Amino acid sequence: MEKCVYCGKALPENKLMAKVHTRSFGVCCEECRTRTERYVQLDRRFKTALYLLVFAGGLGFMISAFFGGDGYMDLYYSAPVDSKYAQQAVFFGGWKYNLTKYVDLDLGGNIIYTTKKVAGPGLVGLGGENWRGDMYVGFTSDKIFLCPFVYVGYDPTYDSLKFQGGFNPVISLEELTAIKGLSIQSQIIFGYVRANRFAGEARLSNGNYWRNSYGYIQVESNLVYERKSWRFFVGVGWACNNDGEIGPDNVNMGPDNFVWTGGGVGYIF
Repeated sequence: MEKCVYCGKALPENKLMAKVHTRSFGVCCEECRTRTERYVQLDRRFKTALYLLVFAGGLGFMISAFFGGDGYMDLYYSAPVDSKYAQQAVFFGGWKYNLTKYVDLDLGGNIIYTTKKVAGPGLVGLGGENWRGDMYVGFTSDKIFLCPFVYVGYDPTYDSLKFQGGFNPVISLEELTAIKGLSIQSQIIFGYVRANRFAGEARLSNGNYWRNSYGYIQVESNLVYERKSWRFFVGVGWACNNDGEIGPDNVNMGPDNFVWTGGGVGYIF
């Protein structure tokens, strides 16, 4: 007896077919067909982000071994003050290389997991995904005043490009506290995002993907303790954006700013 590939129930005589890549599988109803095809799409995108991140981390390790520079890994967890929004865990991996006396090249990627499905910058209730990730390249400096940086990144889940520029000032607390490796590290980011699938695979009432673009400002400050190759940090952040209050199909885009707390651990090799 043939069974539905998704739910395991017996297939009716007029079974439907779910197309997966170049093959098709029998399903018992339209809902199972939709869920099967969506499952495969999400699995493929998650694996793509995972493979890219593993590739970036492995490439960073190999490049640092042969050409110098520093590989790094960070695990970061954040929770918005407003519980309506999703908490998220982010794993970063990459490599930094000193191009000149003042400028470093940064190549990396991340995988992000959110406790609720989110669209765009973290909106809940508009479709979206739990898993996503992106790859990025940037130029940074810790020798120039306020430590400026610029980055560009691509997120395959939302088919989006992200452009960032800003400053990363560091205030040492060693003299004040007599604790070696203690500091306050802050970020001021000015960003722009252009997404072709703002809500992932969710579509608007007209059947098209949700396209959206917006600018944002993000400010974050962390208390950081560094010891040998390890760093531990905890802090608070605030961000605002200009993507409006009402989106397509009259969806509520939520407030134009929010606050979160977070912390994590990092390792440089």
